[in-house]
Amino acid sequence: MKKLEHVIEYCTHDPRITWLDLELLSNNTPAKRLYQKMRFQELSTKVDMFRIGDDSYDYTCMTLKVDLIT
Repeated sequence: MKKLEHVIEYCTHDPRITWLDLELLSNNTPAKRLYQKMRFQELSTKVDMFRIGDDSYDYTCMTLKVDLIT
């Protein structure tokens, strides 16, 4: 979490950066909880983005508006 906090802090001080976007496998619950705790908002989920064998994996897109963080 320290690295993510550092990235967010850095971005809040750079006026050229207004958003941080990320993507993760939807079933990665620990990562999703961490990003939500850091105030990332879920934008969308791409259903059946990946197939490995008979398993289907969804992909979640999340974002954080860093220019509003003070």
